Amino acid sequence: MASKRLIIGIVGAAASGKSLGAKILARELCARIIDVDALGHKALLAKKGAILRAFGPTVAAKNAIDRKALGAVVFASQKKLSLLEHIVHPWMRTQVRSTIRRTRGHIIIDAALLYRMRLDAICDRVIHIDVPSSTLVSRLVTCRRMKKAAAMRLLARQKDIKRSLSRSDIIIKNTSGTHAFRTVLSFAARLLCRTIKTRPRPPRTSSAIS
Repeated sequence: MASKRLIIGIVGAAASGKSLGAKILARELCARIIDVDALGHKALLAKKGAILRAFGPTVAAKNAIDRKALGAVVFASQKKLSLLEHIVHPWMRTQVRSTIRRTRGHIIIDAALLYRMRLDAICDRVIHIDVPSSTLVSRLVTCRRMKKAAAMRLLARQKDIKRSLSRSDIIIKNTSGTHAFRTVLSFAARLLCRTIKTRPRPPRTSSAIS
Protein backbone atom coordinates (compact mmCIF):
# COMPACT_ATOMS: atom_id res chain seq x y z
CA MET A 1 0.00 0.00 0.00
CA ALA A 2 1.34 3.42 -0.89
CA SER A 3 2.37 5.65 1.96
CA LYS A 4 0.39 8.82 2.58
CA ARG A 5 1.08 12.23 3.97
CA LEU A 6 1.76 12.25 7.70
CA ILE A 7 0.63 14.95 10.10
CA ILE A 8 2.62 14.55 13.30
CA GLY A 9 2.06 16.61 16.43
CA ILE A 10 4.93 17.16 18.81
CA VAL A 11 4.30 18.41 22.32
CA GLY A 12 6.42 19.07 25.39
CA ALA A 13 6.99 21.56 28.17
CA ALA A 14 9.38 24.50 28.07
CA ALA A 15 13.01 23.33 27.75
CA SER A 16 11.96 19.77 26.89
CA GLY A 17 13.61 19.91 23.47
CA LYS A 18 10.27 19.90 21.64
CA SER A 19 11.31 22.34 18.93
CA LEU A 20 14.65 20.60 18.39
CA GLY A 21 12.70 17.37 18.12
CA ALA A 22 10.44 18.94 15.50
CA LYS A 23 13.49 19.98 13.45
CA ILE A 24 15.01 16.51 13.66
CA LEU A 25 11.75 14.87 12.60
CA ALA A 26 11.28 17.38 9.79
CA ARG A 27 14.72 16.53 8.41
CA GLU A 28 14.12 12.80 8.69
CA LEU A 29 10.70 12.98 7.03
CA CYS A 30 11.40 15.89 4.65
CA ALA A 31 8.46 17.56 6.40
CA ARG A 32 7.25 21.11 6.86
CA ILE A 33 7.12 22.46 10.41
CA ILE A 34 4.13 24.49 11.56
CA ASP A 35 5.44 26.46 14.55
CA VAL A 36 2.28 27.08 16.55
CA ASP A 37 4.16 28.94 19.29
CA ALA A 38 5.31 31.45 16.65
CA LEU A 39 1.74 31.69 15.39
CA GLY A 40 0.78 32.77 18.90
CA HIS A 41 2.93 35.87 18.51
CA LYS A 42 1.32 36.68 15.16
CA ALA A 43 -2.12 36.15 16.69
CA LEU A 44 -1.51 39.02 19.11
CA LEU A 45 -1.24 41.38 16.16
CA ALA A 46 -4.03 39.78 14.14
CA LYS A 47 -6.43 39.95 17.10
CA LYS A 48 -5.12 43.21 18.52
CA GLY A 49 -8.51 44.91 18.56
CA ALA A 50 -10.23 42.09 20.43
CA ILE A 51 -7.36 41.89 22.92
CA LEU A 52 -7.47 45.61 23.65
CA ARG A 53 -11.23 45.47 24.12
CA ALA A 54 -10.83 42.57 26.54
CA PHE A 55 -7.81 43.78 28.55
CA GLY A 56 -7.68 47.53 28.05
CA PRO A 57 -5.04 50.01 26.89
CA THR A 58 -2.46 48.97 29.50
CA VAL A 59 -1.46 46.04 27.25
CA ALA A 60 -1.02 48.22 24.17
CA ALA A 61 2.30 49.05 22.53
CA LYS A 62 2.96 51.08 19.40
CA ASN A 63 1.06 49.31 16.60
CA ALA A 64 1.18 46.08 18.61
CA ILE A 65 0.48 44.34 21.90
CA ASP A 66 2.92 44.64 24.79
CA ARG A 67 3.55 40.93 25.40
CA LYS A 68 5.17 41.51 28.78
CA ALA A 69 2.26 43.61 30.02
CA LEU A 70 -0.28 41.15 28.65
CA GLY A 71 1.55 38.24 30.24
CA ALA A 72 1.51 39.96 33.62
CA VAL A 73 -2.27 40.26 33.34
CA VAL A 74 -3.22 36.83 32.04
CA PHE A 75 -0.75 34.72 33.99
CA ALA A 76 -2.08 36.17 37.24
CA SER A 77 -5.61 34.93 36.51
CA GLN A 78 -6.75 31.65 35.00
CA LYS A 79 -9.99 33.34 33.96
CA LYS A 80 -8.12 36.02 32.00
CA LEU A 81 -5.78 33.45 30.47
CA SER A 82 -8.80 31.48 29.30
CA LEU A 83 -10.25 34.67 27.83
CA LEU A 84 -7.06 35.37 25.87
CA GLU A 85 -7.00 31.79 24.57
CA HIS A 86 -10.65 32.13 23.54
CA ILE A 87 -9.62 35.13 21.44
CA VAL A 88 -6.45 33.84 19.80
CA HIS A 89 -6.79 30.06 19.57
CA PRO A 90 -9.52 29.99 16.88
CA TRP A 91 -7.39 32.26 14.66
CA MET A 92 -4.34 30.06 15.26
CA ARG A 93 -6.25 26.87 14.45
CA THR A 94 -7.44 28.46 11.21
CA GLN A 95 -3.85 29.28 10.25
CA VAL A 96 -2.73 25.73 10.98
CA ARG A 97 -5.50 24.24 8.87
CA SER A 98 -4.80 26.70 6.06
CA THR A 99 -1.11 25.74 6.02
CA ILE A 100 -2.01 22.06 5.95
CA ARG A 101 -4.28 22.59 2.95
CA ARG A 102 -1.47 24.37 1.09
CA THR A 103 1.14 21.71 1.89
CA ARG A 104 1.50 18.50 -0.09
CA GLY A 105 4.16 16.74 1.97
CA HIS A 106 4.50 15.56 5.55
CA ILE A 107 3.80 18.08 8.32
CA ILE A 108 5.12 18.47 11.86
CA ILE A 109 2.89 20.52 14.17
CA ASP A 110 5.16 21.96 16.87
CA ALA A 111 2.81 23.07 19.64
CA ALA A 112 3.25 23.21 23.40
CA LEU A 113 -0.54 23.64 23.72
CA LEU A 114 -1.40 21.00 21.13
CA TYR A 115 -4.08 19.37 23.30
CA ARG A 116 -5.42 22.57 24.79
CA MET A 117 -5.93 23.88 21.26
CA ARG A 118 -7.45 20.55 20.15
CA LEU A 119 -4.93 20.24 17.34
CA ASP A 120 -4.37 16.58 18.22
CA ALA A 121 -7.63 15.90 16.37
CA ILE A 122 -5.95 16.61 13.02
CA CYS A 123 -2.77 14.64 13.75
CA ASP A 124 -2.09 11.09 12.63
CA ARG A 125 0.15 10.62 15.63
CA VAL A 126 1.34 12.73 18.56
CA ILE A 127 4.85 12.52 20.00
CA HIS A 128 5.36 13.75 23.56
CA ILE A 129 8.85 14.83 24.61
CA ASP A 130 9.05 13.95 28.28
CA VAL A 131 11.60 15.35 30.73
CA PRO A 132 11.47 15.32 34.56
CA SER A 133 10.37 18.62 36.08
CA SER A 134 13.61 19.01 38.03
CA THR A 135 15.60 18.74 34.80
CA LEU A 136 13.35 21.26 33.08
CA VAL A 137 13.90 23.75 35.89
CA SER A 138 17.67 23.23 35.68
CA ARG A 139 17.65 23.79 31.91
CA LEU A 140 15.54 26.94 32.20
CA VAL A 141 17.88 28.34 34.83
CA THR A 142 21.07 27.38 33.00
CA CYS A 143 20.14 27.88 29.34
CA ARG A 144 17.53 30.62 29.50
CA ARG A 145 19.00 32.31 32.57
CA MET A 146 15.66 32.33 34.39
CA LYS A 147 15.37 32.60 38.13
CA LYS A 148 14.42 29.28 39.70
CA ALA A 149 11.13 30.66 41.03
CA ALA A 150 10.22 32.03 37.58
CA ALA A 151 11.06 28.69 35.95
CA MET A 152 8.85 26.85 38.42
CA ARG A 153 5.97 29.27 37.78
CA LEU A 154 6.33 28.77 34.03
CA LEU A 155 6.17 24.99 34.37
CA ALA A 156 3.22 25.25 36.74
CA ARG A 157 1.30 27.03 33.98
CA GLN A 158 2.10 24.11 31.69
CA LYS A 159 1.05 21.33 34.06
CA ASP A 160 -1.65 20.19 31.63
CA ILE A 161 1.13 19.24 29.21
CA LYS A 162 2.42 16.65 31.67
CA ARG A 163 -1.08 15.33 32.19
CA SER A 164 -1.41 14.72 28.44
CA LEU A 165 1.22 11.97 28.47
CA SER A 166 -1.41 9.22 28.45
CA ARG A 167 -3.09 10.75 25.39
CA SER A 168 0.03 10.74 23.23
CA ASP A 169 1.02 7.94 20.88
CA ILE A 170 4.78 7.97 21.37
CA ILE A 171 6.61 9.21 24.46
CA ILE A 172 10.28 10.06 24.00
CA LYS A 173 12.53 10.70 26.97
CA ASN A 174 15.00 13.52 26.39
CA THR A 175 17.39 13.05 29.28
CA SER A 176 20.47 11.41 27.75
CA GLY A 177 21.95 14.13 25.57
CA THR A 178 21.44 15.46 22.07
CA HIS A 179 23.03 12.51 20.25
CA ALA A 180 20.74 9.98 21.95
CA PHE A 181 17.75 12.26 21.36
CA ARG A 182 18.51 12.46 17.63
CA THR A 183 18.97 8.70 17.42
CA VAL A 184 15.64 7.93 19.09
CA LEU A 185 13.78 10.48 16.95
CA SER A 186 15.31 9.06 13.79
CA PHE A 187 14.05 5.64 14.85
CA ALA A 188 10.60 7.11 15.60
CA ALA A 189 10.49 8.70 12.13
CA ARG A 190 11.22 5.36 10.45
CA LEU A 191 8.62 3.68 12.63
CA LEU A 192 6.00 6.25 11.70
CA CYS A 193 6.69 5.83 7.99
CA ARG A 194 6.19 2.07 8.30
CA THR A 195 3.11 2.02 10.50
CA ILE A 196 0.92 4.91 9.31
CA LYS A 197 -0.89 3.97 6.14
CA THR A 198 -4.58 4.89 6.37
CA ARG A 199 -7.05 6.97 8.34
CA PRO A 200 -8.68 6.83 10.79
CA ARG A 201 -6.00 6.25 13.40
CA PRO A 202 -6.57 3.50 15.97
CA PRO A 203 -7.35 4.26 19.63
CA ARG A 204 -4.25 5.69 21.24
CA THR A 205 -2.03 3.55 23.42
CA SER A 206 1.16 5.35 24.38
CA SER A 207 4.52 3.77 23.68
CA ALA A 208 7.56 5.04 25.54
CA ILE A 209 10.94 5.25 23.81
CA SER A 210 14.04 6.11 25.79
